[in-house]
Amino acid sequence: MRQLFKKVSAFAFAVGALLAALPLSAQVATNYNFSQTTGTYTPITGGTIVATQTSTSGATSMDDVNYTLPGGTIPFNFTYDGVVYTGLNINSNGYVTFGATLPAAGFPYGAISNTAAYSGAVAAFSRDLQAGFVATATRTLASPTLTLVSTTAGMSVGQAIFGTGIPAGATILSIGAGTVTMSANATSSGAAGTITATSGQIRYETLGSPGTQTFVVQWSGFKPFGTTLTTAHGVILNYQIRLNEVDNSIEIHYGTTSNGVATTILHRRLVCADPMPLSRPT
Repeated sequence: MRQLFKKVSAFAFAVGALLAALPLSAQVATNYNFSQTTGTYTPITGGTIVATQTSTSGATSMDDVNYTLPGGTIPFNFTYDGVVYTGLNINSNGYVTFGATLPAAGFPYGAISNTAAYSGAVAAFSRDLQAGFVATATRTLASPTLTLVSTTAGMSVGQAIFGTGIPAGATILSIGAGTVTMSANATSSGAAGTITATSGQIRYETLGSPGTQTFVVQWSGFKPFGTTLTTAHGVILNYQIRLNEVDNSIEIHYGTTSNGVATTILHRRLVCADPMPLSRPT
């Protein structure tokens, strides 16, 4: 049976200039062949929610967190590097690992640079990420309406919203052309202040019928770590790692990215030409 391994790939879309530090490749056996196709990104909306962002810092902002999906979560035997798995570990920095050993949740952030001795990794991203959507807006004391909002592409009604002069617990009630109405009045006035909406979520879902199932792990509403406008302003990162039952292949799909610009999927994979095992860099 074919074994397929996905290399850590650069993010090739609109935020590429901001994320130039992303590792471009992983070390794999030389008998692996690379291929890619394009298509339409299809987000999953069912399945199980692993985590949802509720704040702008720490674990509840989905910053440097591991989530373990125990054995039996994948409803079929998935063979990776000659070993069968029915569970995996999700890292909020954009990758999954196999085996009982967890990667370091934070620094060095990447799947390949990580020094933990896990059994293997599949990386869609692989850098210091965090959930949330960052924009700027003007607020007026005692008004619930933010004006001159720089972008609302990653916002939706019901999300919590944070920033200077925004009361704790405020949520988004409505979104207009350059405006956001909150559930509470601003406590101060200010122009072009940084605001953050809680857009982030990780979920998984199994698609298809037994024998041809696909196990999908999806990251939605992520950005580079922090709220620095030069690196995080308006950035949306949506992507998936897909494990296919029929041939043990691995696909990585990238969807809507910076400022809500719809992009095509890149299906990138390395295909093993013979059963020679992979070696993980240390």
